[in-house]
Amino acid sequence: MKTTLPSPFVVLFALSVCCPFYSYSEVAEVEWIEEETTDEDLFALFEEELEELALQPETEESVVLKEEKLKLRAPATQPLNTSLFADTEITVSSLPSDLMMRDHNSFLSIGGSYTYVHLKPDDNLSFHGNLGGAQALYEYRPAAGFYGAIKAAWRQGETTAGSTSRFLVDVDAQERIGFTINGYDKKWLWTFFSGLGFRYLNQHLKQSGVAPVRFIYNEFYCPLGIFTDYAVFPWFSWGIHATWMPQVFPTVSISPIKGSRWKTTSMIGNALVEMPFVFFAGEKKHFFASFVPHFEYWQDGHTTAVTSTGEALGLRGNTYFFWGADLNLGCAF
Repeated sequence: MKTTLPSPFVVLFALSVCCPFYSYSEVAEVEWIEEETTDEDLFALFEEELEELALQPETEESVVLKEEKLKLRAPATQPLNTSLFADTEITVSSLPSDLMMRDHNSFLSIGGSYTYVHLKPDDNLSFHGNLGGAQALYEYRPAAGFYGAIKAAWRQGETTAGSTSRFLVDVDAQERIGFTINGYDKKWLWTFFSGLGFRYLNQHLKQSGVAPVRFIYNEFYCPLGIFTDYAVFPWFSWGIHATWMPQVFPTVSISPIKGSRWKTTSMIGNALVEMPFVFFAGEKKHFFASFVPHFEYWQDGHTTAVTSTGEALGLRGNTYFFWGADLNLGCAF
């Protein structure tokens, strides 16, 4: 059977009939876009999207989306309406970081404490007991730069040695000034400081068959410390805080002896070591709770006063060992 191919004229005629419908529909769509959707329309749509984003609650996703939208530049003839974000400057550095705890400068906390104390007067029996108390701390501690803090702590309780007891009241106030440096993308902070501290130690001694005696120590000291903290997770950090506290002007008074205060020897071996575990909460990590185990070594010096005949007053010193922990709640801002 003989096969006859279509004539070239027939093929051309068929294409001329079919193609105009396709070409016309495609051209019509392009012309509709060019006629109906102008630069002004696209810009208005773009601004509407930005307005909707500005009204939404600020989250990490919305901030990133705003940043991406702002990277799209409108035509030069139609400037972007930046008044929508007059109160929020969106830059790469202002995007939320994983370590929002490092974005805060001030930290205020208050809490309670428990302490077990071993009190050893020189050449005398050792006393043991439990102390309860409270403490408050304000720190200005940006991730780098100036560091300042004020701390106040109080604790009290009874210690015993056989039938003898000493009721102990311990009040400590401290101010610190120093600086902070950071490393490893702000995960590790190092703070170095000095300052001035004051400690009030009141011992109420009761012995069977003997009138009670009260020893009141007022001791100024100079704290020198190093704090290091590491952010393990965005919501958790731990650290080691070491403070050396040499005394500079310690005195003691004895009741019922009135009107006299005696100088004691300045003890320079006093030290405090703490290990804070800090848990942050909230979207911006504005709230935190801290658990702070601690160990402290403290000494009261012996009196240096002598009578006109050269006889020493004879009040001996004391050595304290404190073990305990603090539990605090706080806010960061």
